[in-house]
Amino acid sequence: MDNILETMHYTWGRKEIYIIYYLGKKRIDTLYMELVSY
Repeated sequence: MDNILETMHYTWGRKEIYIIYYLGKKRIDTLYMELVSY
């Protein structure tokens, strides 16, 4: 069971990190633009 989870984590880990990073950066950029516009 642990081995399967480790394999899944290794396979999907990078994609999830990339997606989270992309969404987070997009959100931060949006918040930054909102703050600057005030």
